[in-house]
Amino acid sequence: MKPYLTESIKLLAKERRVIVALCVLIVACLIFTIYAGLNVQQNELKLVTHYTAFGATNFYRDKWYYLISFIVFGVTIAIIHTIVALKLLVSRGTEITLLFIWVSVIIIFVAAAITYQVLNIAALA
Repeated sequence: MKPYLTESIKLLAKERRVIVALCVLIVACLIFTIYAGLNVQQNELKLVTHYTAFGATNFYRDKWYYLISFIVFGVTIAIIHTIVALKLLVSRGTEITLLFIWVSVIIIFVAAAITYQVLNIAALA
């Protein structure tokens, strides 16, 4: 484990573009997590958590602490995608690693847009 970790850190130190992309990913995840954490409000009303065209009801409701999963999502993306990016850097090279990191940043932006909409609906309740 230790030789693999030192090898990946040495490779990472040589690749400035990957370092910059990882910093952008981590900062985007941090901003997303802080935004979601500051806007989750405790509420006794049940919130609409998801919609489906199947089933007896179309809207499913849950308690306010469902919104904490957005915070967990941001932290999880930051940790796991950084680890996977390091693994990709060692095994596949720079270009695939950069592609993976930038797709991860896009995922965070899409998640931020969805979180913004869900938190606006939750604020109305």
